[in-house]
Amino acid sequence: MHTLKESAAGGPMIPRGFGNIPHHCQRCEYDWSSYRERPSRCPRCCTSHWDTPEGTRFVPVYPCLCLRCNHQWDARKPHPAKCPKCTHFLWYQPKVDSSSEVFDKLVWQETDDCIVWPLSVIRDGYGRLRVGKKTVQTHRLAHEKRIGPIPEDMKVCHTCDNPPCMNYRHFFLGTSRDNDLDKVAKNRHLFGEKHPLAKLTEAKVLEIRAKYVFDLKNRAQRQLSLAKEYGVGQNIISAIIRRKLWKHI
Repeated sequence: MHTLKESAAGGPMIPRGFGNIPHHCQRCEYDWSSYRERPSRCPRCCTSHWDTPEGTRFVPVYPCLCLRCNHQWDARKPHPAKCPKCTHFLWYQPKVDSSSEVFDKLVWQETDDCIVWPLSVIRDGYGRLRVGKKTVQTHRLAHEKRIGPIPEDMKVCHTCDNPPCMNYRHFFLGTSRDNDLDKVAKNRHLFGEKHPLAKLTEAKVLEIRAKYVFDLKNRAQRQLSLAKEYGVGQNIISAIIRRKLWKHI
């Protein structure tokens, strides 16, 4: 059992490998925590299939079988050097579906549910696939396969609001403005307290409007005093009072 030692500052010293990000192995059902958001493998069975609170992380692995000791293991490389148990060089590796084969199996499915791309995704959550020398987004490629070519300057939008979804029944074409309006209509855009740069809260905005008393002569001074009190600019106070900002409250 691990015990926490005292650090030089007097607080507990957390051993290396421990952290506050929980993880769960899909293979051996082992739970552990780590400082890293993406640990390389499970510390118990060394597999690369694990879960985090944000969702499932999938890292392709290659199952191998040693022809000498019959040891089975998952390799991170398509051609491991030797068996990790008996260090023998004779091993068998079953065929693993490539990304293109996985895409072909998923894109022709007929269902009303989301068909989620299980492999590599970009920062926004959309799936990506290498086709020749280009990297394309899987939902756009699925639209071309099932519906038809995409007109220039048009985007493939989702009715399900699930970026890695590849189901052609959840697609509709629209411009960038159409996509933004759809996002606003569904309250998926960053506004109010959701915005990462917001300095005010809804309670403080209501306080500002309650404290402000309209006076045509001393309007600027009153707004400046409120701006200093809440740590924002005078133009922000003016926009809040005129309901140009924080319109939803």
